[in-house]
Amino acid sequence: MREGKRIRIAIDRIARRKPRAPQTLCSLCNLARRCSVALLAALVMPLVLSGAADAACGEAITFPAACVGETETATTTFCFDGVTACGGSGTVQRIDPPGAPFAITAIRREGLLATEQLAASDFPVTLAPLQSIAVDVAVSLGTSGAVGSRLTWVTSAGGHTDRCTVDLRASAPSCTDDACHLGTSCRDGACVPGAVVPCRDAGACDHAPDGQRCPDDGLACTDDVCGGSACLHVPIDIRCATSNACSAYACAPERHDHDAQGCVLAAGADTCSEDGDPCTDDTCSNDQCRHDAAIEHTSCGPITAAFRKALGLAAATRTLLEDMSAVTTAGNLRPEVTAGLVKPLQRIGLDLDTATQALAGKLAEPPGTPPPASDVPESPTQLRARIALAQLHGTPRRVGGFLVEVFQARVRAEVTPAEVALLHARARALRGGIRSLKHDLRAMQAVSRTFAR
Repeated sequence: MREGKRIRIAIDRIARRKPRAPQTLCSLCNLARRCSVALLAALVMPLVLSGAADAACGEAITFPAACVGETETATTTFCFDGVTACGGSGTVQRIDPPGAPFAITAIRREGLLATEQLAASDFPVTLAPLQSIAVDVAVSLGTSGAVGSRLTWVTSAGGHTDRCTVDLRASAPSCTDDACHLGTSCRDGACVPGAVVPCRDAGACDHAPDGQRCPDDGLACTDDVCGGSACLHVPIDIRCATSNACSAYACAPERHDHDAQGCVLAAGADTCSEDGDPCTDDTCSNDQCRHDAAIEHTSCGPITAAFRKALGLAAATRTLLEDMSAVTTAGNLRPEVTAGLVKPLQRIGLDLDTATQALAGKLAEPPGTPPPASDVPESPTQLRARIALAQLHGTPRRVGGFLVEVFQARVRAEVTPAEVALLHARARALRGGIRSLKHDLRAMQAVSRTFAR
């Protein structure tokens, strides 16, 4: 008798509640202050007899951003609403699947007591109160961008047929290199910048005279000047020294581990930092750095311009080597491919380093160096220019060989188009700068200058 009274009170409370407020079975039991088999039956049976007033097919689904080729999954659920949420009954005639690249991977009928796996052939499927159908949907994008589709439930309840749609949206970011990064990739649905490389402003030095200022690389230890129609960032090691003491610090704008000034701790014993002046001897004596004049400065101008251009081109070569290292690391290239790309750059860097030493007067005339063009005694400027020019004899051709290797790697799909574009642009600028330097050295040999050491 008491149980029957409790049931009547619970049903009366339910009837007085606003119908738009969804109720769970537990909340219904709470209204009666107690749950029992009889109470559950009394609560559920009216819902079964009443049918379904509405279809609850789930909200639109926006999948988390994923990288191209990665798979993301989500679940959408359908049930018939009655007086309570999912308290109605009806029949799901079929599920119209979404279009590619979305795909249904699993279907389940879920209830209070059991979960049943379903297949498309099992439909139509009847849902009793407090039962629902869950559908797992997966998506994997083959290209970057955003896509959308929809999943449609075709249902019947209360004597009429209905269609309920769920919008699906997914996206994959487009991760490409820019002028300052190489090897940009996608990770966990987001773009991860690749290795940082010194940025270059294309066209900044087109038709500009040598020595004109060009965009700053933001590093205090470099001079940013045009040279051979390329923007060069000439390293000046002495700007990394904190005092006149001998130091192992060097200006290395191409290194990723440089400090805010562009300086790194170089390997080896302390030395006297390069002051960027070929007319001085940079020597370390009693732990003090000396920059004594080696050539009279008034007549040393031609050497200074060429020397600084050679310093900048050597730094640009090291930058290109860093770019190449990022490419080989990101692409897992075969060892023979890596060697074919790296070895030419290493030799080009060696050519420019020895040419720089020759212009600074630190390289004795190597055996096999072409002799002077005339019997007229050479000036120190002409001697240095002749030795430096001999070091660059085949250097532009080596740059051309590197460009061929890059093209062949692209044909074999071993490097990306973005990587090819970056490497080609920097290698062509480097080759143009070397040709300009060789032109300057020939001009220096043609001019007769005499000055004393």
